[in-house]
Amino acid sequence: MRGCLIFLVFMVCGIVAKAQTAGTHYEEGIRFLSLNDNKAALKSFTAAINADTSFYVAYTNRANVRYNLKDYHGAMRDINRAVTLRPNGYDVYVARANMFTKLRKYSDAYDDYSKALELNPNMIEIVYQRALVAKQLGDYEHGIRDIDSALVITPGNDRLFALRAFLRTGAYDPGTQKGKELLQEAIVDLDSAISYNSSNAPYYDQRGECKFELLRSLEALADFNTAIELDSANAEFYNNRGLVKMQIEDYRSANRDFSTAISLSPDKEYYFRNRGLTRFNGGKYKAAASDYSKAISMIEEGMTNPNDKGTNFKLTNAYIVRGLAHISMKNNYAACMDFEKAVALGETKAKNYVQQYCAHGQ
Repeated sequence: MRGCLIFLVFMVCGIVAKAQTAGTHYEEGIRFLSLNDNKAALKSFTAAINADTSFYVAYTNRANVRYNLKDYHGAMRDINRAVTLRPNGYDVYVARANMFTKLRKYSDAYDDYSKALELNPNMIEIVYQRALVAKQLGDYEHGIRDIDSALVITPGNDRLFALRAFLRTGAYDPGTQKGKELLQEAIVDLDSAISYNSSNAPYYDQRGECKFELLRSLEALADFNTAIELDSANAEFYNNRGLVKMQIEDYRSANRDFSTAISLSPDKEYYFRNRGLTRFNGGKYKAAASDYSKAISMIEEGMTNPNDKGTNFKLTNAYIVRGLAHISMKNNYAACMDFEKAVALGETKAKNYVQQYCAHGQ
């Protein structure tokens, strides 16, 4: 009997020591992860798992580290192991849904967020994340429905109002009455978001974009002004304000805003296209052609799929406007080269310019 007690004591002590060892390695891993030392964190989390193979949180953290190290298959193995170890824990489904989202497997992410909500139905953050995934899937209706239910639980949550507005604008169909109604509803949501959090610059920017689409130019301008007052380092805010100034034909001021956007973020080709169009509309054709040349270069360098319709539209538009700038500078030869490039990319409208301005197109 005494021998059994001694064995039991040793067994308990062994379990405690094992847990302590695993916990020590785990804390080391968390510390390395906070320092962005993923390789050291990987070793520590692996040591924690070797010390205690049931340590599911170590698996979820090692999965994140492996993702950071671009070992995506290893990341999924670890996160799946965590789910196996804790099949009734909402947190592991959230962790796996987050991993699926990072890997752009949105349907799988949606399913896991749904499972997490079955296990913890009042967790607002899960509802929020599932609604974001619904937007990625183009399922705006379910996303809006999620936010509706979440707002019943937390009616003063500014993030929920802002996300519902985001979902409404995602479903926006230009030129339709339904689209107009969605933008108006989005503005009401953003009014609510701002009433709860008046210092959030993106809320004003988003509301300004809705008003811009509805041609409520001066109201949009006021919102973009406020966004810039709150965050003067955000290039997109200047770009958006430049667009509304171009809408009201204040080209000189629009040019300044696009120039500021470019100085803050020179890697956005559409900033150059926007400034180029402003300069073209303002009669500065040489400067416009220069901006479009920069945009064309950036678009062509970044092309991964020559058949992508969005990229082709941007490129053909740039060639056409640069061509028109050349026409205004009486450089028909350069203009015709641009028009012909647009035609080669499949832009049928450019054929009209070839016929009008190019001798061989007659």
